[in-house]
Amino acid sequence: MTIAYKTVHRAVKDVNDQQMMSDSEAARQSRHDRLLKSLKYPTMNERRNQIKEPHFQTFEWIFNDPDVSEDSGDSAEGEERKTREDDKDDDIFDKYERAKHEARV
Repeated sequence: MTIAYKTVHRAVKDVNDQQMMSDSEAARQSRHDRLLKSLKYPTMNERRNQIKEPHFQTFEWIFNDPDVSEDSGDSAEGEERKTREDDKDDDIFDKYERAKHEARV
């Protein structure tokens, strides 16, 4: 075998290997696409589409300083804050109860 023949043979083999890799990638992608398509069903987004906007204070507790106790009723400021929060809770509860009542009527 001559050097030219070996070089051509190696080049042809490389091209064939690349083609096989490309074909296997295309086959893998095709299997992937078929799998995803098989998992779809008509109402798959129904639950996500029914999610309502969260309450404006959702997850606010994460920003509260755990070292500051809101239950230390000694200070007027702490007591005022507690009263405001209780009023908000009552307001939310009242709105909920009204909505529940109106839904029944």
